[in-house]
Order: sequence, then structure tokens, then C-alpha cells
Amino acid sequence: MRHALVVTALLALGAGGAAAQTTRPGDTAPRMFAGEAWPREFREGAEVLTVYQPQLDAWNGLQLDGQAAVSFRSGESEPTFGVMWFSARTSVDKPARMVTLEDLSITRTSFPSAADRAEAYTAKLRAQVASAPRLIALDRLEADLAILMAGHKSDAQPVRNDPPRIVFSSVPALLVHIDGAPAYRPVEGTSLQRVVNTRPLLLRDTAGTHFLYVFKGWREARGLEGPWAAAKSPSRELELARAQAVAAGVVDLLDGSGPPPAIHVATTPTELIVTEGEANWTLVGGRTQLLYVMNTSGHVFKHLRDQKTYVLVSGR
Repeated sequence: MRHALVVTALLALGAGGAAAQTTRPGDTAPRMFAGEAWPREFREGAEVLTVYQPQLDAWNGLQLDGQAAVSFRSGESEPTFGVMWFSARTSVDKPARMVTLEDLSITRTSFPSAADRAEAYTAKLRAQVASAPRLIALDRLEADLAILMAGHKSDAQPVRNDPPRIVFSSVPALLVHIDGAPAYRPVEGTSLQRVVNTRPLLLRDTAGTHFLYVFKGWREARGLEGPWAAAKSPSRELELARAQAVAAGVVDLLDGSGPPPAIHVATTPTELIVTEGEANWTLVGGRTQLLYVMNTSGHVFKHLRDQKTYVLVSGR
């Protein structure tokens, strides 16, 4: 994500193309225009050129490159938007903590919706760029560069967009999500181990049987994949582990009422969709070829043409 570069001296231009300079009492050099608002408008008759906040693309200490969104509007017509890329040589005055931009030029532009007018728009933009030097605070430029580099580092991190596993249940069910492979830790004063990378109280005894506290009772299974059933004879150690977890305040006891739900344990991204009985399909209104499931709070559709089932989860 690019950080907005406050190179406000970049286009603080007057109608004649000369860079505007603002001074305050006691100043010995033009100040950076950080306090002035973006976007900037430049008018010529009925035409309005708008330049939006510039963004830093690169700076190696000698050459600065950036870009800015722009728009052109004539009279009451809708504006035409585009992008301009610019470049400049920089001269750093470290004692004064200032950077001078020289030979500022627009290197290229893009107006996808108005290719026939792109050349004229580019000429008008270049007419606004004067040859006078501009001053930028070194500290601000270095801060913008540091944020830009951090963004590049973040962009380089691999992003996984694998779809989650979808679990359907036609009976009341509950999903217990473990953040990766289960991490077992001993429970003090017992022979039990707790899975610590999940909020529910999930335990394992020395025989490998797993126990889950849900709806004010214990469920047990030989393995995490189930099947889960009511614990036949919960031990005193289980209650001791529950009391310790409650006292520590680091547990979700999965409170609820009614018959215990079916349990699904997941160690990877998973979505649970529960229907009230078998799926009840009905036609989506209008001239569509879609069916949807009425008896669920989820979003489940079927396309009649390809006979595939589609679900909307996590916004996709």
C-alpha cells in the first residue's frame, strides 16, 4: 500500500507555471506546503485541472519517482480521470534537513477512458510544471520512504487464498476450531493434557481419549475426528481441569441448552453450515436458474444449469 507523499511543493503552482512559495515571519527559506489541502485545482476558462495527493514510488537519494491521480473537467461535464507519473533529481542538504527537487518532469500519463484526448491532457499537465526548484523536508521524505519500504516488505509476504473446507450438517452442530495442529500442555495436578490453541475446553487423557466440555456436560471421542458421544463416567480430574480453566479466565465453555449438538473439530479454515433437517430448496424469484436453501441461516445456492452448489462464506 503506497503512503501518500506530502510533496505539496510538487504542484503548488500558479497559473503562469511558477511554483508558489509560502513564508512566515523569521523563515529564511520557503516552507514545505504540508498544511495546504489536497486536491489542487488549476482553472483556465471553463476548464478545471485537478491534481490529487501525490504518492511516493521510489527514492534512492538522487532520483525521486512518484505518481498522482488527476482529472480534467470542462464546464458542467463529468470529469475525466487519469494518472500521471513524475520524476525529479534531488539534492539533499543534511544540515538544513531539506531536499531540493530539480528537473521535475512528467514521465508518462494514462487516461484509459479518453485515449483520443490523452496527448492534449498531458500537454496541459506539463504546462503546469515549472522548472523552479522545490523544497521538501528531509525528515518527512525519509518517513514516507520508511513506510513505503515497510509496505513493500508486507507485499512480499505470501498470501494464501485457499477456500475453507465446507461442512454441512442437517442436525444441530457445533464447530470447534483449533489454530493449526493441536498443541497439548499438561494440566497441573492431573494426568490430563489440554489443547491450548483453541478456546473451548478440549482435553486428552493418557489413553488418548479426548474430552470436550459443551452444554454443561462432557463429550468424549477416541480421536479429534470423532464420533463424539456423552462421556460415560467423567473423572474428578476433568472437573479439576475445568475449575482451573474457569479460574484462569481463558476458556469458552460452549454454554447452551437442549440436546448436545454434533461436534466437528477443525484444524484448518472451515465453515459449518447447519440446516434444520434436510435442505429445503426453493427457486430464487425472477428469471433466474438458481435455487436456494430456505431452512438455514447460511447462504446456499444451486445453479440449475451446472447442478453445482454454491455457498457464500467469509464474503466470497
